This record gives sequence, C-alpha cells and structure tokens, in this order.
Amino acid sequence: MVENPENDSAEVPVEQNLDYCLSKAVIEVDNGGDCIVDDAGDIIRYRITVKNEGNVDLTGISVRDSLITLTEPTGDAIDPGVLNVGEIWKLYGNYTVTQRDINKNGGGDGDIDNTANVSCNELPNRTCSVSQPIAQDMYLCIYKSTIGVDNTGDCIANKAGDIIEYQIAVKNDGKVDLTGVYVSDPMITLSDPKGDNIDPEVLNVGEVWKYTGSYTITQEDITSNGGGDEDIDNTATVSCNELSDKTGSIEVPLVITRTIGTGTSSKSNDTTVVDNETDNLSEGNSSTSGNTNSTSGGSGSSRHGSGTGSARIISKTAENDEVNENPAKGTGAEIKPESNTENIEETTGSTADVGQETEAEESKSAPGFEMIYGVAGLLGLFLYKRR
Repeated sequence: MVENPENDSAEVPVEQNLDYCLSKAVIEVDNGGDCIVDDAGDIIRYRITVKNEGNVDLTGISVRDSLITLTEPTGDAIDPGVLNVGEIWKLYGNYTVTQRDINKNGGGDGDIDNTANVSCNELPNRTCSVSQPIAQDMYLCIYKSTIGVDNTGDCIANKAGDIIEYQIAVKNDGKVDLTGVYVSDPMITLSDPKGDNIDPEVLNVGEVWKYTGSYTITQEDITSNGGGDEDIDNTATVSCNELSDKTGSIEVPLVITRTIGTGTSSKSNDTTVVDNETDNLSEGNSSTSGNTNSTSGGSGSSRHGSGTGSARIISKTAENDEVNENPAKGTGAEIKPESNTENIEETTGSTADVGQETEAEESKSAPGFEMIYGVAGLLGLFLYKRR
C-alpha cells in the first residue's frame, strides 16, 4: 500500500512599504524683470513634486496649495489618478506678488512663505514649505520750489508786502506704501495735498502729493537783508511712520535798492556839485540869460566853461542870486568882484588884458588861484583910475 505524501504549504508574508514624499521649490522669480521680488506684480513660479518611494501604489492623491492654483500633474503615465510605485508627479503654479506683500515685508519676516499639502488614501498627509525673500525698498523724497514771486507787481522780491508762492512735492520713490505722512513748514500755511488718489492718507508707491502756500515779505526781511545772506530761506519737513524725516529747502534772492548813483546832487554851504552829464548848462558856452560868468565889452571879454569832462562848481552870490560857473579842476569857487563892474564893461582892449582869462590860465587853475586872480584884477582897476 502506497501512502499518499502530505502536501505542506506555507504563506510567506510580503512586507509592504508605503511611503511618498513631497517637495516644493521656487523655479523662477520675476523672470521677465530684474529677478528680484521687490515690486507688486512680480511673479514667483513654483514647482511641487510628489514621489511614491514605497512599494505600494497610492490612490486618492490630492495636492493642495493655499497660495497658488496648481496645474494638472505631469508624470501620471501608468494608471491615471494612481501614484504608482516609483512614479513622480510634478505640478506647477504661479504667485503674483501684491503690494500688501511688499508693505508688510512678507508678513514681517522678510519672506513670502508658501506651504503645499499632499494626501492619499493609504498614508497620512504630508506638507512642505518654501520661502522667497523680499527686497523691501522704502524711499521718500521732498522737493520745494517757487511758483511765483510778486506776481502782481514787478516779479522781484524787493520790498515789504511782496508775496512768494511756494510748492512742495512729496513723492514715494520706493516700493512700499507709506503711512502717517505729514508735511510741515514753519514759514507758511500749507494747503491740503493734491494727488492723494488711491488710499486716503496713504502715500502709495509712485504717488506724488503737492502742497502750496505763500509767504509775505516783511520790512524786517528787507532791513536785515534776509538775515544777512541776501535771500529768503525756507525749509519744509516731511515725516512718516516707516522712515526718518526728510527736508527740502529753497532760497529766494532779495533785490534791495541802494540810493547811490550818477546824477544825484548833494548841497552844502550853498554850493552844489553837479555831474557833467546831468547839469543843464551848455558845454563850451557858459553864458546864460542872466549874464552868467561872462564880462562883455570888446576884446576884453572872457568866458569860462570851455573845458570838457571835469566837474563844475556852481555858487550863488548873496546879493543877486547870480550863478558863477567854474570849469577848472580846482575845488575853489569863483570869486567875482562886487564893485565897479560897469566900468569894466566900458574899458577898451588895452585895459581888458588885466581881467582876460586865457586858455593857458585856465589850465593853470588850482585851489586859490582864482582868488589871487580876482585881487589882481581889482588892483589893476584901481591903478587905471588913478591915471
């Protein structure tokens, strides 16, 4: 009898290894610009990678990202919707940087943080995060200018009451909106700003606010010559919550007239000094309707005033208010004999030589010369009558 052999069977356990990994990376930053996250509108491009690193196919795969919308996965080549062993899925998405991201410096830590989440039916959720630094640039500038100087007058700052009109422009030249912006000017009262068009009381990026105000020149400004530097100095200050104060200044020149110039006259002791270019006496002939400075009566007549280019001294006598003109370069006024002038007019040429003034004598004229000349004339007249 043949015995049936026993059939032995044994189950060999299969070890299941379920594992997947999730990876997230930034693959582009403002690729069409400066490749820096520093402006609203810059684009950050992300790539999320999911890999089945176990030995069991995974089902119900779901990848989520709260910051971006993801594309359909690439790499799902075997069983659609199943992450097969060793399979790698890749998903992509873009994030557009907002002004809030720049203003808040990415939430205060200087980065834009992004986290992705993957889940499946067989395993618990996995997460992965990545951070993109922000280049936060804050800049505030202030410009001050004049838009009018004495517009209703001569357009020159030269007297008390003249009005200087100012304009102050404040610009956000950085990448961050600025709050609490305040402009002050100790000399003028400013208008409300023009240009605050987006967020009230927020100086947005690229926004320009314009203020105007006027200053009335005082007599003290004129008297002190603008404090001694010959201009009106004015400085405005702008402050905000995010930056230190900035200032902008401008100087408006003062034009102060001095009462000094050609053609003025000063009088002292009844003697008036007159400039050649401004007096009304004829050059080359000093005779006037009042018989000024001439003695007539034949060949012995004499005239003064034929010289040019020198100042003349004109004096008035006490009795007849007669004007005497002296063209000589000396400083003494002409002294004219007061007696017997009629007799001089009756003399002939032989005796008029005593009182005749030649061109040579005029050139010799010096302080005191004409006084001596007058005394000599009187002495000659006296000697002539004794004949």
